Amino acid sequence: MKQILLVDDSRTILAEIKALLSGEEYSVTPVASGAQALKYLSVKTPDLIISDVLMPEMDGFRLISEIRREGFADIPVMLMTADTSEESKQRCIEAGAEDFIAKPIVPAVLKRRVARIMELSELKKSSAEG
Repeated sequence: MKQILLVDDSRTILAEIKALLSGEEYSVTPVASGAQALKYLSVKTPDLIISDVLMPEMDGFRLISEIRREGFADIPVMLMTADTSEESKQRCIEAGAEDFIAKPIVPAVLKRRVARIMELSELKKSSAEG
């Protein structure tokens, strides 16, 4: 089962996305801040991190920076944002996110993008091993 770390300061979003993605394929661990995400990473390594961009104390961009600085460059990150401007999309990719998704979340789009990131991650691992 693939592990997803979900980071958002909204309990509602955490509950909705956890319910949407949890099941046979994924186990979702919700945390409410970037600091909690880094604490989680000190103990476990998820297959994917999904993080909100706008959070107090540590936004999603800084979280990616900290994750990469801590040596977790191989963990794919998807950012969630309500700002759908081209500038925001570009900033997500430049920050190192593999993908981004607009809020409000469309369940089918989120599921497909998560599946695609997981597939690409597996291909990267396979090609690195072989």
